[in-house]
Amino acid sequence: MRLVRARAIGWHGRGLLALTVLLAAGRVLAAGFIDTPQVNGVNAEILAARGDEAFERQLEIARQRGEAGCRKHCTMIARAVGAVLGAARRQSEFARSTGWRVAASSARGAEAYAFPGGQIVVSEGLIDSLALNEAELAFVLAHEVAHVLLRHEGQTLALADAMSLPRGVSRSIDDLYFQMGFDIGMLLRMAPLLQRAELEADGAALVLGAQAGYRPDEMAGFVRKLVAAEASVQALLATHPAGGERLREVERALPLARGVWRRFGRQRGDAPLR
Repeated sequence: MRLVRARAIGWHGRGLLALTVLLAAGRVLAAGFIDTPQVNGVNAEILAARGDEAFERQLEIARQRGEAGCRKHCTMIARAVGAVLGAARRQSEFARSTGWRVAASSARGAEAYAFPGGQIVVSEGLIDSLALNEAELAFVLAHEVAHVLLRHEGQTLALADAMSLPRGVSRSIDDLYFQMGFDIGMLLRMAPLLQRAELEADGAALVLGAQAGYRPDEMAGFVRKLVAAEASVQALLATHPAGGERLREVERALPLARGVWRRFGRQRGDAPLR
């Protein structure tokens, strides 16, 4: 996903602060920590339908290549998906009404991405390339779920519409995707915000995974492995922040996520300790 957080106050500025205060006060919260924002100017139903269409196309490509479905890590994937989606559904009515669909593939390429309607794809190549354990895989899945809950794709399109010329012209979702696919200048201008959305999803993923019963320090192992494997040369247009920056932000969020896990994650009857 190409992602951006267009609102002035995001998850790090509002959600983490509020959660810190409530935990420090010893209050027993309802399990929903992640608010889903409203996004003006983008039709959520049409966007979800476009996501479903793209998801189906990816499934068909995987079938044609003989890569549909898992081969080696089915049990681990199923456990992580069940736990993370269980935590996701406790966040909000939006999360409960989302038609979550997760597809695993046996592709060798390292892939994990989400579509705005709640469709998620993860490859066994990603698990193998970084030798992921279940907690690290749960972090990856929770990161993608967070993008959906925070409506990053819709916010990306809303920002692209605001940046497009001429102003005041009505553009469809398809028009915006087309422009983003060809306007490199626009993407360069958006890159810092796209990267910030990835950091935002990381922070939310730690909380989601902690609620699902995964220890935050184990989940953070994914980012540590990513840093170790990261190429020394960054791409000109990078929609993901550098691994070192991601790790620093994740480590800053760990104390809070540990608090969530101690209070909620290890009490989950439907998610055993990991």
